[in-house]
Amino acid sequence: MSEGSLALTLSLILLWILVILHSLLLMGIVRRIQNGLASGEGFPVQGLEPGEKAPALEGLVAGSSDPREWAGVPRALLFLSPNCPACAQVLADGLGVLRRLTEDRLALICRGTQEACAQIIARHRRSLPILLDPEGTLYQRYRIAGVPSIVLVGADDRVILTLHPEPLGRMVQAFCPERAISVPEGGSDGE
Repeated sequence: MSEGSLALTLSLILLWILVILHSLLLMGIVRRIQNGLASGEGFPVQGLEPGEKAPALEGLVAGSSDPREWAGVPRALLFLSPNCPACAQVLADGLGVLRRLTEDRLALICRGTQEACAQIIARHRRSLPILLDPEGTLYQRYRIAGVPSIVLVGADDRVILTLHPEPLGRMVQAFCPERAISVPEGGSDGE
């Protein structure tokens, strides 16, 4: 065997060892990503999963109708807090759109006492039902981690979608920066 063919053979062996090590490393990375996706690790999950049964609505109702009577009717629930700047922006700029999209089957769920939610109640009580959730019971049942959040519920009383605008805004900012608008940060724990 000549010196050139020995060097070539050793190079091929080293190359195959590197390929095998690279493959093992890649398989480890893929497995770690898959385990992270399965456990939700690294991905903030908020709200009930689509298809889960929507919990019953409870709480003091102020407003035009009682959303507890909406069983079997598609509806939207807007979770908000009286001290949240992003909630105030949604109420000021997006409420009309939400009402049209939901055909007025929209309820506001305010985490706070009647006194804390008084301004929201005073402004919207004639047009929208408002549920007060002073202890955050509905927030916990619907797994709301931040406000404002919107939950769409179908006629079968199952959750269709839970949406928190901050991650959506970041996604729009990343993919279409020319269309992104500044949304003040809401609360991260439902307040």
